[in-house]
Amino acid sequence: IESSTRQTGIWSLVSILSTLTASSSPDVKISSNGQAIAVWHSVSSGSDIIQSNLLTISTNTWGIVKTVTPASPAFHFNYPKVAIDSNGNATAIGYRYNYNSTTGSYYNVQVLASSLTSGAASWSLLPTVLSGNGIGNPAHLSLRIRADANGDVLAVWTNLYDGMTYTIES
Repeated sequence: IESSTRQTGIWSLVSILSTLTASSSPDVKISSNGQAIAVWHSVSSGSDIIQSNLLTISTNTWGIVKTVTPASPAFHFNYPKVAIDSNGNATAIGYRYNYNSTTGSYYNVQVLASSLTSGAASWSLLPTVLSGNGIGNPAHLSLRIRADANGDVLAVWTNLYDGMTYTIES
């Protein structure tokens, strides 16, 4: 995962955010307080994880990579989205799921949310489960998240529970 920033019309040199194998699905948001945040999917020791990093725009300096979801061989984590409010508080959402490679089926597909308070050393220890257990392929589902100036956050996503009807939830 790489990035570049543009200030006063000039693009910066490329910054490398992740060198782990199978890094994918990056998302980035910028706040009015001079910070930006990026999240992405990576594989660490054979387990799917979601990682993040904060950028101070005025100095074009990325911080230390933080893990949003812990490595767990029991679950996959992928397709993260992030929001950041005007105070620098961030919320990340993503799909956690199981996959049966024999049948090619997905199960226990849930949307999880984690928070990172401005200046905190780490993301919330226990993510909040936002949805029920779906069965759809997360690659075919959709997540959106936004934060307002007051720090209120809205997440909207799709899930599949019966194999036929996609639901839109928030």
